[in-house]
Amino acid sequence: MGLPRLAQQSLIISDREIELAKRCVLYLIQKIKDFTIGSNNGVNAESVWIPYSQILANVLAAEKGTDNRITKRIFSFLRIITLSRCHLRGRLRYGPENLVIADLEDLDEALHITQNVSGIPTYKLKLFKEIFLEKYKSKTSPDRSKDDSKEERIIAVTTRELCEYYKERAGKTITSNNLKQNYLNEFINNGLIDEEDSL
Repeated sequence: MGLPRLAQQSLIISDREIELAKRCVLYLIQKIKDFTIGSNNGVNAESVWIPYSQILANVLAAEKGTDNRITKRIFSFLRIITLSRCHLRGRLRYGPENLVIADLEDLDEALHITQNVSGIPTYKLKLFKEIFLEKYKSKTSPDRSKDDSKEERIIAVTTRELCEYYKERAGKTITSNNLKQNYLNEFINNGLIDEEDSL
């Protein structure tokens, strides 16, 4: 802002670069359409062959609904990335189908993008790793009642313990209600933790 137009064109981005970027995007869109629609007699069929799909299926967790959603997202990203690079990838002709072959580089990119596929904000994941997990790892046995008559069934952390540990680590306070509403409920919904009533 405030620069002459000629300086903006040379320092920031020129109209020529914008036009080139638009043409690149249009080219990619056309290539993707060629593989997803035109190549299969107008049918929107599977257009990417993933040679290592069975290995991925065996490795990725599938015990809960969240696991299945994450797996579906990884495969979707893998298809999109492969299609966006279709001009650089090999092809497989199988009957009437013309498929783009997914490369390991595409998988690497898909996994990089989906590192936080749960959609949990980064600051909440940071609290999960630095507060929740650290406090949990510091425990070596289940808690016992004050009179030592009862022992919890599992090793666990309480919201009170988490609040105290948060104050210790962050230097500020958080209420157990705030912790539960803003963090713990989301961790539970995403399958990161479970909750259980204490004795």
